[in-house]
Amino acid sequence: MWTLVQREIYPAQAGGSADVRFWKLVSAFTSTLAVASFAALVYFGGDLLGPEQEGPKPLVATLTKEGADPAFIAQFDPLKRTLLIRTAVSDDTDKVPELWLIPEGGSAISLGIVNETEPDQLAINEENFKLMQEGGTLAITMEPPGGAPGGVATGPVIALGKLQSF
Repeated sequence: MWTLVQREIYPAQAGGSADVRFWKLVSAFTSTLAVASFAALVYFGGDLLGPEQEGPKPLVATLTKEGADPAFIAQFDPLKRTLLIRTAVSDDTDKVPELWLIPEGGSAISLGIVNETEPDQLAINEENFKLMQEGGTLAITMEPPGGAPGGVATGPVIALGKLQSF
């Protein structure tokens, strides 16, 4: 009789009821399922989540004079649509450096005047953004203050370099 009373008061200690056994089985099953899912994720290396999304890649270019040290270094950030450019040279003339993009098989497009004394960040518009591709060329010419008249380079190319993925 005492055993029956203990089973009613403490079912888990006395062998448990059918409800307790059911929940123990459910708990064991879900724990096993969780461990198996984690093991599959580790084993397949995340392939279960689908292919990685390829986004635009940052591009860099080192613009040099032929046979000289780098004169300008440029980094294109496709997410911010900006081009950060730094110079390692200065010019004492009244001319200013202007940056040009020359897409593969295309003609030169002005990206703007570049600051000679400190790093400069240029915003890239939608039209030029589509042309900023690996293999394109960046060039620097020396132009009159305010930039090349009519959007056509008039000064000599003082540095150029190819865009490469980073």
